[in-house]
Amino acid sequence: VLSCLTVLADDELTNVRLAVLLQLGPFIRVTGLNGEAQEGVLLPLLVRLGDDKNWRIRHVILHLMPQLSAELGPNAFWKHFSSIVEKRASDACALVREDWVKVMAQIASTPGYGQPWAEETLLAPVLALVDEKSYLMRAVVLQFTVGLAGMLSATILETKLLPAALEMAGDRVPNLRIMAVRA
Repeated sequence: VLSCLTVLADDELTNVRLAVLLQLGPFIRVTGLNGEAQEGVLLPLLVRLGDDKNWRIRHVILHLMPQLSAELGPNAFWKHFSSIVEKRASDACALVREDWVKVMAQIASTPGYGQPWAEETLLAPVLALVDEKSYLMRAVVLQFTVGLAGMLSATILETKLLPAALEMAGDRVPNLRIMAVRA
């Protein structure tokens, strides 16, 4: 089964790759990721496809993250998928960036993750976007603040995210100012 998945996941047609990826969630739910074959074949495949040039592929991989995080646990999940998690915060596709915040909130609420995990792993890539030239990238900081405010410590909110939001409240881009007020 895994060799077939690997061949189909490398297909040149995006729709074929999407069809395979959409079946991976149920496959993982049934088989798990405990076997050496799954870890040796499936995880590298997902990591590779997480950087696919097609945003739809990256989006599907992003939505597999909560299931993968629950299966693997914080350390193994971060070992395999840290680069994907960090890159999707600043993805070229707006839908991927927006869903990144929702998916990270979902993972942070998974038992074993929580506030320490969110602050240690997610804060750095988000704060790196504060000085981005594109207001669309800076908007991720505000979306993150709203989406994960209940899971972060008051100190982090007051010292890291609130100053960024206040700075964006005076931004030259009206949409960002509106988002900052809402945040």
